[in-house]
Amino acid sequence: MSDGRKSLITAWDKNQTVHVQGLEGGGVPYALQRLPLICPDTQTLIICPTSKSAVRLADDLRAIAPCYQGDVPIHFFPAPDHLPYHPLTPSRDTWVARLQHLYEWTRRAPMVSVAPVTALLRCLPPPDIFYNYGTTISVGQTIDLITFAQQLTAMGYASAPLVEESGDFSRRGGLMDIWSLAEDLPCRIELDGDMIVSIRNFDPESQRSQGDLSTITIIPAHNLYFDDENLPAITKRLKHAADAVDYPANKRRAIVEALQNGRRLPVMESLLPCFYDKAATIADYLSEKTRVIIVDPAAVRTEADAHLTQCTAAYQETEDCDRIVPPDQLLTAWPKLREQLPSAVCTIGGLIPKGVEVTWSADTHTTTAYKNNTLTPLLEHAHAKGLNLLITTPTPLQAERILDMLRWQGKAPSQESGLLFANPPQANGIQVAVSPLSSGFEWASEGILCITEEELFGRKLSRRPKPTRAVENFISFSDLNIGDLLVHMEHGIGRYVGLTHMAIQDHATDFLILEYLGGDKLYLPVYRMNLVQRYVGGDEGNPTLDKMGGTRFTNAKKRAHDAIQIMAKDLLRIYAERTLHKGFAFNPRDEALETFEAAFPFEETPDQWDAIEAVLADMQQEKPMDRLVCGDVGFGKTEIAMRAAYRAVLDGKQVAVLVPTTLLAFQHHQSFLQRFKNTGVRIEYLSRFVSRADQKKILADTAAGTVDILIGTHRLLQKDILFKRLGLLVIDEEHRFGVGQKEKIRELKSTVDTMAMSATPIPRTLHMTLSGLRDISVIRTPPADRQTIRTYIAEFEDRLIREVILKELARGGQFFFVHNRVETIFHMADQLRKIVPEARIKVGHGQMSEHELEDAMIAFTKKDCDGLLCTTIIESGIDIPSANTIIINRADTFGLSQLYQIRGRVGRSNLQAYAYMLTPQGRELTEIAEKRLSTLQRYTDLGSGFSIAMHDLEIRGGGNMLGAQQSGHIHDIGYELFTQLLEQAIRELKGEKHTTEVDPEITLPVSAFLPEDYVNDAQLRLVCYKHLSGAETLEALDGMAGGWADRFGPLPDPAQNLFKMMEVKLLAKAAKAEQVQYDGDYLSLRLHEDTPIPREKLMHLMQAQPDVYQIRPPSTLKIAMPGLKGNALFSAIRKAFTTLTPAR
Repeated sequence: MSDGRKSLITAWDKNQTVHVQGLEGGGVPYALQRLPLICPDTQTLIICPTSKSAVRLADDLRAIAPCYQGDVPIHFFPAPDHLPYHPLTPSRDTWVARLQHLYEWTRRAPMVSVAPVTALLRCLPPPDIFYNYGTTISVGQTIDLITFAQQLTAMGYASAPLVEESGDFSRRGGLMDIWSLAEDLPCRIELDGDMIVSIRNFDPESQRSQGDLSTITIIPAHNLYFDDENLPAITKRLKHAADAVDYPANKRRAIVEALQNGRRLPVMESLLPCFYDKAATIADYLSEKTRVIIVDPAAVRTEADAHLTQCTAAYQETEDCDRIVPPDQLLTAWPKLREQLPSAVCTIGGLIPKGVEVTWSADTHTTTAYKNNTLTPLLEHAHAKGLNLLITTPTPLQAERILDMLRWQGKAPSQESGLLFANPPQANGIQVAVSPLSSGFEWASEGILCITEEELFGRKLSRRPKPTRAVENFISFSDLNIGDLLVHMEHGIGRYVGLTHMAIQDHATDFLILEYLGGDKLYLPVYRMNLVQRYVGGDEGNPTLDKMGGTRFTNAKKRAHDAIQIMAKDLLRIYAERTLHKGFAFNPRDEALETFEAAFPFEETPDQWDAIEAVLADMQQEKPMDRLVCGDVGFGKTEIAMRAAYRAVLDGKQVAVLVPTTLLAFQHHQSFLQRFKNTGVRIEYLSRFVSRADQKKILADTAAGTVDILIGTHRLLQKDILFKRLGLLVIDEEHRFGVGQKEKIRELKSTVDTMAMSATPIPRTLHMTLSGLRDISVIRTPPADRQTIRTYIAEFEDRLIREVILKELARGGQFFFVHNRVETIFHMADQLRKIVPEARIKVGHGQMSEHELEDAMIAFTKKDCDGLLCTTIIESGIDIPSANTIIINRADTFGLSQLYQIRGRVGRSNLQAYAYMLTPQGRELTEIAEKRLSTLQRYTDLGSGFSIAMHDLEIRGGGNMLGAQQSGHIHDIGYELFTQLLEQAIRELKGEKHTTEVDPEITLPVSAFLPEDYVNDAQLRLVCYKHLSGAETLEALDGMAGGWADRFGPLPDPAQNLFKMMEVKLLAKAAKAEQVQYDGDYLSLRLHEDTPIPREKLMHLMQAQPDVYQIRPPSTLKIAMPGLKGNALFSAIRKAFTTLTPAR
């Protein structure tokens, strides 16, 4: 160890201020963990200039093995997600993360907190908020649930039907679910009377309990705590602050009124100092023992000063209530905060002021000199210097590729596992490690040369895996609204009127009410809810209601059945014919393709990798490939096409890429040129923007075989296009081509390998149904490295729009402004140009000519303008990675599915994306619109809140794939029934025997339902009923009963009866009994003609016990069991079916 390094460690251990220079790239986290500068016995605050640098450093620290003992957690402390003095609803995720982090500071347990300086400037609630207003709950404690729920609301917890996020709570009878900010998992509190008898944590997705706890801690879930006790003091402080800035008294009273009604308005974030006797700074959360490390102090000061300047400017422009608290009371300037921090500070890098002595200067260097896509210079340098070479990559797949490339160079690398640098470096050693390290470094005195895959091969953006949820049918009932359409399998399309509770002969149950044409109503027992599905019919608008007893639905089912039979036969025929054709068998993966794959600037998602493997495997077969790859825009379909294209070119074949629009042709051409840079592959494209002379030369070169990849619209299908050796056809959005064009595509498909791409996913059920007829790959995994889109709800305000747009332009980005009224869109363009004269704005809408619209879109794509003012024409298909802000005007008039899809046009890069949902000024939103917008803001990822939106999108994708005629049938009978008919037709054509399914009608003298005091949320009851009615086995019923008992408490008698009714239904279904009825004397079973009950068994029973078993024509079996009730009745019914049905 050098003298300078010894002096550094000695001084730092003595709690003296030290200054370190010479640390570059990954050398900074290495020094923090390996020298170490992090102290494992206390808390450490590391301050970075920006959020990006702080996130990166936190990730790097987690990747490097510390040289100290003990597990010290490393946290990122986020900055508020927008400037103060803005009428924006703060991101729930951000304020929750900040409060959780502040709570960790108060616990004094050793930890490392990495923060951008802007996270530290805003004033904070005082540390004692967590103890004065927090609480501890223990088994054996007595609480009043109503009072407790009121306390949680005051603490900022949100009441919800299901607890799925931190900060939620839900009360159901004697159960309380809560996800405390102080706990890693949500907890279920079970009471007997007022006494807590059990506390269990549970899985937020399955909602099932996982383990018992004795105690949980609940801390405030919002910066602003207020209740009846402290509200008078808040009101007094608010009046004093408002008077100081001459804020109108009537407006101040409106704020107080909102607080009295329990409402937290967005602008109240800027009023935090009024909520407490003394607001805190981050320094109030630190102890004298806390170690503070500042990375690049000069840049930290610059960022802090710039932030304060922006906040001051925003304050001077605001006229809202947030101007009550000026910036000098809401924020702390950096010089003042620096004085408040503990005296001992370590600075790393940056400019050192005159007169300040550098404690130690390291000898690290960056590794950017080796960024040339080749390993040779790197290997030679490491060998010459005797350094240990470590190459890091974020995925095992890429690690295998790099190991192969090193072996091809005759090296013998080893693969490291676990944290980096856990083992001493070996001279001339070569290792490959799976690690998210953001940058490498060379440190001669440590004997290390570390380089990341990104530095070596180009930008590699890792996608962090996130849990995804399947879009299941029963989930779609979670936001079923009165008036929504449902499809009954027998009666057709009706309107949902509600859920009602009725008693028939003193025996109660719940019924789903459907209204049909003419006002006729169908009352459907909840145990038969499997007969109804939510109507989803594609893009053709809502259908008319059916008439009960009418013929429209029956005829529509017949037409769909006949069309499906024809389509299924065609699919089987095409599939069979293709297996007989002989095409070109491409070579398997080789070094050239591996090198090309290694340069992909993202980590492949699991679905994407499966699709790549499937395409390359198809290409190795002699029969021509015909594979469809489905997935949303930006999910990685084009990369799959590029790898297939490179495989084809490497094997001496040409590639045609066929797209439906000039815009897509332009985008693909730019993407292919960038991706194939330095490969020697010649790529051309044809469109109306290419001159006649250039087109003529491209056609000649294509015919001569010197063009490797040709991209174009339907122009590629014309007779004058000749390929010398076409081997691969890539088709993007085939459903958008005309009938004649599709015929020409079909001719090409029979002779060359074909890969089709669709930008809309298809439903999982349709994928499974068609998997035996067509080769399909579906990419469902979202590109998780894209940061979640920060979504804000605000009223239309010129100042806000100007600041939002200028913020995007300042970082070199572009923006969408969605205004969905063609008749006023040019007026809105004039208004926007007045608000932001600096922005160049183009207009695009669906009533423009095709060329006009394409010109506007291409100008936006080429960055010839800054903003695109448009209608919902951007809902799908357009991919502009540089556009990361979207403003949606009158967002309250859009459906959830539309908003979800429109918002998805931004956030297609690794930059933070923003969506602003604007509503009219001063206009109160409808309850449905408010719920829709808050759902969109809350669920930034795919969760239960978006199951409907995703389902709608998938149905559209399914209709696109099946064709216009089948889309019409989907519209007529609904998607679910269409899929069932398709599945049945395919089974029949494959020779599988069709068996008749029955759905028994059960009439028993018992009350069977979910009491309101057991499941008090009507929507949740509906979901439970739908889930229960779809159970197909007794094991599934048992599992469901256990789950409900866990979630809602012990099953009351009516709920137990409901499960027993379902058990009878399953037994009757197996026996093909269409009706089960008990009249107090006899159990009557109306049997289907295909019943599996042997005729001989029936005859034997009637002869042996004529008083018990009787047949009533045409097919009703009556079994005597007089005077039975409750459990005795259910037991007798079970015994009867066991006697009748042969053992299986």
